Amino acid sequence: ANTGYLNLGISGKIEGSWGNTSVTRFAVNAQGTQLAAVGNFTTVSGRLRHRAFLADLGETSATLNGWYYSPLTKPCKSTTAQRQAYLSDVDYSPDGSYFVVVSTGFTPRLESEIGETICDAAARLDVDLLAPTRPVWPNYTGGDTIWSVSVTGAAVYVQGHFRWLDNPYGVNSAGPGAVTRRGVGAINPETGMALGWNPGSPAQIGGKAFYPTPEGMWFGSDSLKFDGEDHRGIAFAPL
Repeated sequence: ANTGYLNLGISGKIEGSWGNTSVTRFAVNAQGTQLAAVGNFTTVSGRLRHRAFLADLGETSATLNGWYYSPLTKPCKSTTAQRQAYLSDVDYSPDGSYFVVVSTGFTPRLESEIGETICDAAARLDVDLLAPTRPVWPNYTGGDTIWSVSVTGAAVYVQGHFRWLDNPYGVNSAGPGAVTRRGVGAINPETGMALGWNPGSPAQIGGKAFYPTPEGMWFGSDSLKFDGEDHRGIAFAPL
């Protein structure tokens, strides 16, 4: 039943984006006090909130948080309707102090927007920095989608159909400093650089599901391989 607890007035629509105005993914912090959401909207509770917003979760209702990353008004290079909203997933750190968004959209339109626009990238954003001009860090793939993210504290795990991480200057190629990561990777949450963990899980579309446990991580994907072994659709890695 609709309790009316979440009544934030989500409206507007990213120009050229596919489908109706919607929230496509959301996460709630472990403390149960805040929600982060991504989608193809432009306005929440009468305030500009392109592609992402935070909501504070009170006892009787949710209210819009003051956080807003205004560079999310800028498009990525892709002109495909399904890529216009471009943020594909979000997850909080265990302590709730930051969250990470991941994206499709191909590359930033301009070289000057590298480090600012979150296009085919993962990016950390801190909750207490209400009007950031850049993410704490972005990690770019060089033109391949990241579909999903899970933040464990020790690492930021990502899945998609990417071939590289640490690749801000690559365009469908390995640019300076790029590291090979096929379909799955782990990023240092402090530095934003790829960690050495590299099982490889090449995929046509890319994984869209994680399930962290105290023993390790479950990965759901259309990949047929994980760390060189046969794993059709699902794999477990002790971490």
